Amino acid sequence: MHRLLLTGASGFLGTWVQKTRPPNWECLSIFRGMGVDLTAKKAVTAFLQKVQPDAIFHLAAQANANACEQNPTAAWAINVEATASLANYAADRSIPFLYTSTDMVFDGKKAPYAPDAPTEPINTYGRQKVEAERLVLAAYPQATIARLPLMYGVFSQEGNFLAQWHGQLLANQPIKAFTDEFRTCVFGGDAALGLWLLLHQGVSGIWHLGGQERLSRYEFAKMLAEVIGADPQLVQAIRQAELPMAANRPADVSLESSSAFALGYAPLGLKAGLEEAQYIF
Repeated sequence: MHRLLLTGASGFLGTWVQKTRPPNWECLSIFRGMGVDLTAKKAVTAFLQKVQPDAIFHLAAQANANACEQNPTAAWAINVEATASLANYAADRSIPFLYTSTDMVFDGKKAPYAPDAPTEPINTYGRQKVEAERLVLAAYPQATIARLPLMYGVFSQEGNFLAQWHGQLLANQPIKAFTDEFRTCVFGGDAALGLWLLLHQGVSGIWHLGGQERLSRYEFAKMLAEVIGADPQLVQAIRQAELPMAANRPADVSLESSSAFALGYAPLGLKAGLEEAQYIF
């Protein structure tokens, strides 16, 4: 039995990583509230020496872009410093290290973005993830970085925008969705399978795990209404400028993921993914 150290285990993607775990892997979970603070280097080192993982998936992050903008120091501690520390530990022991990054490392002006496209983030979250990527590969060139797009889960899974939208539509309440923000969204279960695929293939460097389709959030919401049989008129179109937020949002960070597709990554299309989401959990 192989032992995977999984940070962010109680989060959205961490839940899916555990659900899709191959039978020959055991997940050693680190999550908020269990008593191990990833920003406390000595405590983390002691924990790692105790559990002796065979590989690390580092998913934990402050991924709320507005929170990063409002409290960049706290976000830096988990997004950058903790990441570098874990990468150095993995490098010292030559064990697989997979770090999840984001499509927000791009400025949204030159999509679709290939893995080797220049990074030009326009918010603090994106800048911190770029710095973390740099430090990971500098410390451990054999590490794997998986950039992920907007992810959606099942309708009952907390902590995901889809659950809120689903509840509002079923209650005949309107939802507002951007017509000018485009992503290559992916079902959470497929993203997790993509991470396991990268681990099993033993690849290194930067990989994109985007979905099959480039869609606006408005198009996404319309598809959701169709799949669940809600009134599509409940979906109201707005533009990013109509909803001021602390963090700037890039307009189009669609990921070009052909190299991952060629490796065997096979995410569902949006309609199929939403239909699947109705019947899981």
